[in-house]
Amino acid sequence: MGQESRRLVVDGGQPIVDFDNKAFKPIPQSGIDLAVKAMSAGVMYRYQPKSKELSITAKLEHNFSKYMGVKHTIGTNSCGSAMFIALNIVGVKPGDKILTNAFTFHAVPSVIQHARAIPVLVESNREWAISAEDLDKKATETGAKVLLMSYMRGHVPDMDAVMEVVKKHDLIFIEDCAHAYETLWNGKFLGKFGQIGCFSTQSSKGMSAGEGGLFITDNDEYAAKAVLYAGSYERLWTKHFDLDAELMDRLQNQVP
Repeated sequence: MGQESRRLVVDGGQPIVDFDNKAFKPIPQSGIDLAVKAMSAGVMYRYQPKSKELSITAKLEHNFSKYMGVKHTIGTNSCGSAMFIALNIVGVKPGDKILTNAFTFHAVPSVIQHARAIPVLVESNREWAISAEDLDKKATETGAKVLLMSYMRGHVPDMDAVMEVVKKHDLIFIEDCAHAYETLWNGKFLGKFGQIGCFSTQSSKGMSAGEGGLFITDNDEYAAKAVLYAGSYERLWTKHFDLDAELMDRLQNQVP
């Protein structure tokens, strides 16, 4: 690679992209048609259809699971809600210490505080991703057993090094993938390294629904609890395509 190709645009180098990547893109006509169809039918609630036909939300969950190669996807009203649900599901209690990025969006420490836990801020490396070295240090010093890690602005750490720390300290690993759609590390999607991955469908993210979130996991019990925490009641969970009925019957009166 020549010196010219490494120069920043502000220093006279050539731009890599020729479009404004901060500009909002028009909604595709197919998306507009789906929205109009839902409004015309008056179906504005994921559990509203009386037939057994999957709702638009359930179809998204099904397709996202297939795309990511996971067993379960649960739609939520935001990525923040998905993270809050995740913390509750893995058993976080008031006063627990949660490892998280020092450089992240404010929603991340906010959900930790909302869960009445205590954020333990882990420093960034030179690429603005979480430092595996400081993660090891903070896990050792605090005894924290949960890591809620963000890929802030798409900055990805050395996942091999991070996973070494996760395994060393037997951490429960929750991934905030709001900025990391379709991002691979050695051929593996981010969101599949931990027990739970959380995504955003807010309007400025890689996949927009205006506002919303997605929770992914391969753990059947985590998925069942996520559906219940997200607001499924009176056996409305039967409209989800991938839940175990016996497990749901056991859990539905245990999850608030």
